[in-house]
Amino acid sequence: MSRFSDWPSKLFDAIESREDTPFEWGENDCLLFVADMVLAITGVDYAADYRKIYKDEAEANDIMLKLTSEGTVLGVIDLFFKRIPVLHAHRGDLVAKPALPTHAIGICAGGGCYFVGPKGLSKWPLQSCITAWRVS
Repeated sequence: MSRFSDWPSKLFDAIESREDTPFEWGENDCLLFVADMVLAITGVDYAADYRKIYKDEAEANDIMLKLTSEGTVLGVIDLFFKRIPVLHAHRGDLVAKPALPTHAIGICAGGGCYFVGPKGLSKWPLQSCITAWRVS
């Protein structure tokens, strides 16, 4: 997998298009959000088999448990991407921050990291993240 030559503008456009889209299980949750960002910059859809097949947290948890032994969002991202130190994350890399009841997954975008929230995207500093993954 490699990024498109114009991936920075594709990432910007993808983030901008989701700015006001609220969190919704199976439509715009954190895993689908980052899958869409990766799709925009690489053309690879890691969530192709999981789109529109769950509607709530319990169904999402069932799928994550089938994919990983621990059944967590961190474990799902670990299946596809290599962890890197948080402060080594660059624009286009994936990041995680603490959130209740577990973690939120977002994308590093230069001046901050974007995560899906109840009213759309929220921006957090990279220093608020606990881990990161390289998107090659």
